[in-house]
Amino acid sequence: MTKKPTKTSKITKTSKITKTSKITTKKNRNLVGGKFETISGPGYTKDCEEPRKMCSKDDVNFALCVEKDADCSNSEYDFHYNPETRMIERNTMSIDRFIIRPNAELSESQKRKLKEDVLRQEEIGRLKSYVPEFAPTSCFVQKKQPITREYEIVQQALPETFSIVTQNALGLYFGQPEEELDLTDEKDRKNKAVLNIMRLRTAYFRKFLMETTYPDFLCFQEMTPEFFRFLYQDSEVMKREYPYFYPNGEDFANLTSQGANATVMLISKHPALKQTTYMLQGNSNYYNALGVYEFEQLVIFNVYLQAGSPFSPGLKYNWENASRCRRQQLMFIKSLIDSYGTEKAIVVLGDFNFELNSIHYDGTPDDTDNWSELVFLKALGLSDSFKSLHPEDPGFTENTDVNTLRYLGKLEEKKLRYDGIFCNSKLTAERSVVVNNRPLKLSEEKLKREENFPELDLPGMPFDADRINDAYELALVFKPGNDQESIRKLVAYKKEKGLNDGYELFVSDHFGVLTTFKFVTEPEGGSSRRKKIMTKKMRKQKTTNKSKHRSKR
Repeated sequence: MTKKPTKTSKITKTSKITKTSKITTKKNRNLVGGKFETISGPGYTKDCEEPRKMCSKDDVNFALCVEKDADCSNSEYDFHYNPETRMIERNTMSIDRFIIRPNAELSESQKRKLKEDVLRQEEIGRLKSYVPEFAPTSCFVQKKQPITREYEIVQQALPETFSIVTQNALGLYFGQPEEELDLTDEKDRKNKAVLNIMRLRTAYFRKFLMETTYPDFLCFQEMTPEFFRFLYQDSEVMKREYPYFYPNGEDFANLTSQGANATVMLISKHPALKQTTYMLQGNSNYYNALGVYEFEQLVIFNVYLQAGSPFSPGLKYNWENASRCRRQQLMFIKSLIDSYGTEKAIVVLGDFNFELNSIHYDGTPDDTDNWSELVFLKALGLSDSFKSLHPEDPGFTENTDVNTLRYLGKLEEKKLRYDGIFCNSKLTAERSVVVNNRPLKLSEEKLKREENFPELDLPGMPFDADRINDAYELALVFKPGNDQESIRKLVAYKKEKGLNDGYELFVSDHFGVLTTFKFVTEPEGGSSRRKKIMTKKMRKQKTTNKSKHRSKR
């Protein structure tokens, strides 16, 4: 259990929520409580400027400053902030962010240090896209039109048992196209290193697919054109095993042109009837993502929710804004799930960007202070496939004890389960495992074994262990500069993990999850239709379906 902050001038490391004034509530104003709040931190209080009050942890609009009680349960508000043109800012509900108030018992020196730290954290957050002015944005209201495409196909029945993978791709790339890189430029050399290590990571993922006999569905988050090219377009095996991908090439380019620097994607053995990709509204200065893929008996929701927690750089004092955004995003997803009724099997998976294990932020069990998004996740009415089979296994998908790529990128320790696969009562999980959690040592011996990297090519880079380790360090290892504490941590970690003679390759800074599902009841006409699939006529139809999808890519 965590210690409660004391009423002294000493600044500790914990915070708590204080419910200050009971109010009269309307029915269903919130999920649990009916009180405004303030949030106490070590030496400070998070509070609102008068006349606004802070919505409670049990409200949809947790930690938002509002004037009316009813506004705590209204997620459909209009707020728009444009940093280029402040005059077009919209705020029809008169909402605001909370402020950090130093406690009265602090000395003037302590108050000054607190203020400096708040400002420093804000600047760090801006560098990581956590722009404070965007914080009040509603993540339930979608400001971008989704991209939807329907396919004119004869839907084939899915197999009675199917397997599905979720994997954060870590596909982000902000450089010029590879062919335009100037390798005499230091920045472009780093971009080239990022791309070459990405080639290795995608090849390592293909090795995983081969070892697991190619699961039916592959769902990615943080997918980019570069990662997709290396993983899929440059691989004849992938094209053969997985004829279908969503969004298609045209829609993918459209999303990129609209400002989606990364999105979600489904790569599939089976053709979909319809796919929709949302540039999911967040409250930082980039969009999140949601993909919805419809089959005759199944709908898959592929989510990439708003990032941000007390662990995130720059969010030490205002992580609650990210938490509120995720619960609003979950409400939006629930509205979509509800629109399908109860006839179809539903799978919701992806990178939820919050702890799915219902533990306290610092990793200790605490029934009174869980991640509040869990209440909204449970409202989806779905079963956690991994926990239903492994109730005592934490199933961490971010684990710096194991994933050296994760630690070396930020020098931050993490043990969290951000990634998961959930289903409704139409499906039962037969098997669920954390995958891509074993490293490959970037040594000469390992690199030259052909089975480790099928179909791999590294343009302009010899397949040499020293060169590849240099590229890894350039692309992925945090540069501490003159920060002596960071230097100490980096040196100690590399020694502890045996990385001085070669780094370790992982598919991503997240592990993935693989679940095998079985339909609980036979889908209508499923048995007879599966028999038809084996006929010559249906084999011909399958070929036709592939060609129709390809014609629209």
